[in-house]
Amino acid sequence: GKTIRIPATQVEDLPTTELKTVTKEIEYTVQKKETMYRICRKFNISSYELIKLNPKLKEGVKAGMTIKIPVQAEENMTTEPATTMLSERDVNALLSEPKSIERVNSAKVALLLPFMTNEAIPSTETQRFIEYYEGLLLAVDSLKNTGCSIDLSVYDTGNGTKKLKEILKEDALKNANLIIGAVQNDQIGPVAEFAQKNNIKYVIPFTSKNDDVLSNAYVYQVNTPHSYLYAKAAQGGCDLFAEDNIILLNIRDGKDKTEFIKAFKAEMKQRQIPFTEINYNAETLTADVDTLLRTDKRNVIVPTSGTLEALNKIKSPLRMLAETKPECGLTLFGYPEWQTYTRDCLEDFYALNTYI
Repeated sequence: GKTIRIPATQVEDLPTTELKTVTKEIEYTVQKKETMYRICRKFNISSYELIKLNPKLKEGVKAGMTIKIPVQAEENMTTEPATTMLSERDVNALLSEPKSIERVNSAKVALLLPFMTNEAIPSTETQRFIEYYEGLLLAVDSLKNTGCSIDLSVYDTGNGTKKLKEILKEDALKNANLIIGAVQNDQIGPVAEFAQKNNIKYVIPFTSKNDDVLSNAYVYQVNTPHSYLYAKAAQGGCDLFAEDNIILLNIRDGKDKTEFIKAFKAEMKQRQIPFTEINYNAETLTADVDTLLRTDKRNVIVPTSGTLEALNKIKSPLRMLAETKPECGLTLFGYPEWQTYTRDCLEDFYALNTYI
């Protein structure tokens, strides 16, 4: 029964084989009526990458041409054995007692959303919550097929906290294993407090602007807080486009991504990455962007707004430039909500080599 401490030691790993993705070049013969856009779609590459491998494409695509195409393939790669040092913390972790997990026959889940059942016709926002509920029902059904038993209770919280306070008084809710929901900050606070008091896990499904997750161990927030998201996105953007010609396009529609653009600019300045800013003008947009394009590097357009209206304003002029000047490698840097615009803009996203 005596506990002993084991000193750090060296452990030699055996050679390992991993399946890794590598980029190779293949030769391809251009078919009749094929355009550069169609070829790029076919092989899932950008026009910039294609022209970089085939400079002759600057003069246009012609049937019968033989060009190089970069494709990804999987290969087995052997890694040589490496010697690693086990730390005292890692070794002593073996002595830790695993935490016991309480199993339940049926997981009790409570969904709290403002379904606004008093509305004669559901509003657009209410419809969004109904769709979320429908998706949750599909998830419950899938879990049921794997042998899990879910007891789902659904509550209409309405707006504000009046109705919510009555719901939180119900004894049935205290027996829940998981609570999902609440939309407004004035609702999330009381639910988070209730969850902590009754040792119930609580998931915030929509907002990313709440701080309860930082101080309450029972709270799980699905969407990353903007402060963390913008910092990471700014770093990622600089990693991706450090060698490119970055053009910030100020839309000024009152819905600008001010905090992200501020973080992006700060990151670029810190890394000494040059960038240019222009203001949106419907009449001169094509000419304004054209004068800033370069042929020796990729040209990345970053609009300051993520709305569908803003995207509709700029996509056609930018696509025209991308098609008439493929050697410029025009690229669009967008926002997460653009994923919901695919029904209307998917072709434009492909044509503009869009990053989201």
